[in-house]
Amino acid sequence: MKLRIKYTKTGPLRYISHLDVMRFFQKAIKRAGFDVSYTKGFSPHQIISFAAPMPLGMTSEGEYFDGEFNSVTNTVDMMKSINAVMPDWVRVLDIIKLEDKAKPSMALVSASDYIVYDNPQSSCKAVSALIAKSFELPDSLTALKKTKSGEKKEDIRPYIYGLGVCDTRTGDIRKWMLRPDDKLSIVNDRIDIETPLEQPEGLYMLLSAGSMNNLKPEAVLSGLGTYLQVNYETGCERIHRIDTYMDGVKGLESLKLSGERF
Repeated sequence: MKLRIKYTKTGPLRYISHLDVMRFFQKAIKRAGFDVSYTKGFSPHQIISFAAPMPLGMTSEGEYFDGEFNSVTNTVDMMKSINAVMPDWVRVLDIIKLEDKAKPSMALVSASDYIVYDNPQSSCKAVSALIAKSFELPDSLTALKKTKSGEKKEDIRPYIYGLGVCDTRTGDIRKWMLRPDDKLSIVNDRIDIETPLEQPEGLYMLLSAGSMNNLKPEAVLSGLGTYLQVNYETGCERIHRIDTYMDGVKGLESLKLSGERF
């Protein structure tokens, strides 16, 4: 049976790599006593795969991985079992059952949304300075975008689906610089934030993600910094991912809607 598991990665675990996260869940699955499937051959390993690996330094409450299991109990029981063997900084929020022919989560990802706020440990307060400008997103925004082949300047504006000022305590979007259109609207004027963040205010970003047009929040900050003449230095921000999305019939849908609880 194929399952899709949604989890958090918060606190000091922002500093562990994606490879370490993979190893962590392999061990957690064994400690929880799950009947996970293994590959065949001389070096069998668990059949699990991750969606949209998170860069080092970022926290999230919208991470996903898929796994194949020989037998399962139910969503509530499995969540309780695996959360009991993990630290509070990593929590499983949901487990859903997928169809046998379901695409892997990494192939479905098309967008992610984030809260970006000032790093308390940095003297550069670029996010607060950008918010103070009270700007509207221009029709074109050029930034240095990193690709597999290197770096190049590119108009990133088509890949910014939503941008606003967010109260991190309530989730209220109190000002929009770019409101998502009807097709892409997955938020109203409030988003759900389960993780306490270090600053009361930040920028909400809904950005293109996936293998084709993957836009990072750092590139948006860099482009806005150049456009608004605000000094931006890499590392002056904290980034918290809210959720990961796929293309649905009516626009973007959370990956947690790709199956159902069991």
